[in-house]
Amino acid sequence: MGMFDEARDMFEEALGIMRRVHGERHPMVADAFSNIANVLQIQGQLDEALKMYSKALKIKRRVLGENHQDVGGILLCTGSLYLEQGKYDEALEMYEEALAVFTRALGTDNEFNARAYYGMASTKQRSGDKAGAVEDAREAVRIYAKLGIDDEYSRWAASVLRPQGGGA
Repeated sequence: MGMFDEARDMFEEALGIMRRVHGERHPMVADAFSNIANVLQIQGQLDEALKMYSKALKIKRRVLGENHQDVGGILLCTGSLYLEQGKYDEALEMYEEALAVFTRALGTDNEFNARAYYGMASTKQRSGDKAGAVEDAREAVRIYAKLGIDDEYSRWAASVLRPQGGGA
């Protein structure tokens, strides 16, 4: 509905409540930071969004450990933010770390790993590494096909593998 300022206000209010109820080191506090970061990213306030993702990641790592899928989820979001900023090295680092976390937490063939491969393929394509993009897109497509997932991410990854493909 495009009511991002209102959404941000509500997420900030929720953050305040979560802090009062649970303290600073609770996964729900991290979720509130992530929600605020999402809104900030949509609004184009990327530096502020990065700060919120960093706070969320710090809490999730401390409370849930390095091998929890929530940690991987925040890494994926951070990777997409860096990609949006054109910071390809940082984006790849986040996606690769997310892939490692998801693999430890969930095994190799899961939707989250496919999303990490998708992110790496997108980053490599935008940075001019076409061969690397194809390699990562191929792995994303393999996982999506195995899981029977047909969505915008799986279709984009498949488009990279077509001779004139390239996607966004």
